Amino acid sequence: NSGTLKLYVNGVERGSATTANTTAQTTTQPLAIATFYNFTQYMTNLKVGVAKIYNRTISGTEITQNFNAQKSRFGL
Repeated sequence: NSGTLKLYVNGVERGSATTANTTAQTTTQPLAIATFYNFTQYMTNLKVGVAKIYNRTISGTEITQNFNAQKSRFGL
């Protein structure tokens, strides 16, 4: 949202960061979620149950709704 990135875990905001880059990037590279690239390979030790990409900023209320709609799949 206008340069502010927020991390949500189980529907709860756990952190945020500010970036100067507020313009969507275009690339032919694949999208990587919950990982990092060390210049030779993608590396991660995470499991991501649900990931959604929106073309707009969604509110905290919408994030909570999305979490509540999916959480029973994961025993929560």
